[in-house]
Amino acid sequence: MLKTNSKKARFNVQKYISNYADFEGYGIKKPSNFKDLSKIILKIFKEEKSVQSVQNDYTTFEDWGRGLPVALDCCYFWNRSAVDDLGDILEESEEEKAKYTEEQAEIMLTKLIYRELVKGSEE
Repeated sequence: MLKTNSKKARFNVQKYISNYADFEGYGIKKPSNFKDLSKIILKIFKEEKSVQSVQNDYTTFEDWGRGLPVALDCCYFWNRSAVDDLGDILEESEEEKAKYTEEQAEIMLTKLIYRELVKGSEE
């Protein structure tokens, strides 16, 4: 099991975000680097939720994710297991995955995604 702030876990979250990002509906080509990808997702989030800054705005980001945004597939809130997604990112065994409820995993996964997007856009 990886710690959530380990280099490998952060890389896994970035890969997860990249795999689930989709800008086709916005007419935007998906960038190949994470910094630009992060900036686009956060820009779309800010526009769709009418927020001025993404700093310290996790609650609004979570609400955006629960609304199933087009730019980032957050279906782990609805029809995909957040426990499994989080477990894959943290390289957890089945026993380690079992310590999370779906709701706990949804929150943890969303926090990890948000953290990486904010950090990624600043790098």
